[in-house]
Amino acid sequence: MYNNLILTQCFPPDIGGIENLVAGLAHALAQQQATTVFADRANSNTDTPPPYTLRRFGGIKTIRRRYKAFAAQRLTRSNNWRVFCDSWKSLEHYHPSPKSPPPPIIVLAHGSEYPAAPSPAKLARIQNTLQRADRILAVSRFTRARMKQCGVDIRRVEIWHPPINPPPPPDNNSGEPQQWQNKHPRLLTVGRLAERKGIDIALAAVARLKQQHPNIRYLIAGSGEQEKKLQQQTQELKLEANVQFLGAVGHAEKSALYASADLFLLPCRPVQNDVEGYGLVLVEAAYFGLPAVTGSAGGSAEAVQDGQTGILCDGADINAVTAAIEKLLDNKTRAIFSANCRQKAQLETWDKRISELL
Repeated sequence: MYNNLILTQCFPPDIGGIENLVAGLAHALAQQQATTVFADRANSNTDTPPPYTLRRFGGIKTIRRRYKAFAAQRLTRSNNWRVFCDSWKSLEHYHPSPKSPPPPIIVLAHGSEYPAAPSPAKLARIQNTLQRADRILAVSRFTRARMKQCGVDIRRVEIWHPPINPPPPPDNNSGEPQQWQNKHPRLLTVGRLAERKGIDIALAAVARLKQQHPNIRYLIAGSGEQEKKLQQQTQELKLEANVQFLGAVGHAEKSALYASADLFLLPCRPVQNDVEGYGLVLVEAAYFGLPAVTGSAGGSAEAVQDGQTGILCDGADINAVTAAIEKLLDNKTRAIFSANCRQKAQLETWDKRISELL
């Protein structure tokens, strides 16, 4: 039986899709075998005691990465370890001890760490590092295609759509305005407020739909660099009574938002090198029976079954996004999609899929 070591730059309480994925991996592994996590120092100060050993590494990035890799080498000198890396960057400086058999190494690939036009030096770093991996797991076909552009032998790359943690029971103190509680249709976006998420297009679509659906409500949970710009857009579109920005929310609050919504919006689109690698939040929404409207570019298209659990569209096309939302606002259509969502998402939890990594 193996002990597991996770080397990661991305970990809670920092917020993000990769952070949630690696945390889910750590918890799932810890239910099976002894697990240790070596993580970068968090940007937030609140850590909850985990069911695994957690060690943080701080300092200047170049020194931090090397120190963490050296500590990992010392820890894995015995021959009963297995190493998981959140990306090739976490593997780059880790070299198993030459005094013992090398442990199996599994590397995750998300997309953003594989630039569209890498320099020759970065190409060499990526290719040399991944040669030491025993398994390379790309979270989507889109990610694998990005890896091919970086000279990675994609015959070695497996497609592995990440699972989710079963969400906690809803906490009804979600920050939603009390006067909204019986207002429908209710649309929801959860995630970092980045341009690629397409929230600007979603707001424009809500403004169009308001004529036919005067009670339409759009809840946006998350924070990010686009927040002020999106709030300004909301005012310009005169949507103050229809749109609420909730900021960052906890897991139980997020469950309450999912449970009370009718439809999930993530009309993402590529913005230069910033592209959605997969879209775990779409699977989380489906767990609560929420069909999704999402962009057809990038990896998010693989988190939704078009015409069954959601609708794929051009996230940069306001007409396409509006038409997709309108279709799913039909109660009968949405009920069919919702049943499909629940059925599929129930199979996508860590407890049902951790065996794929053992």
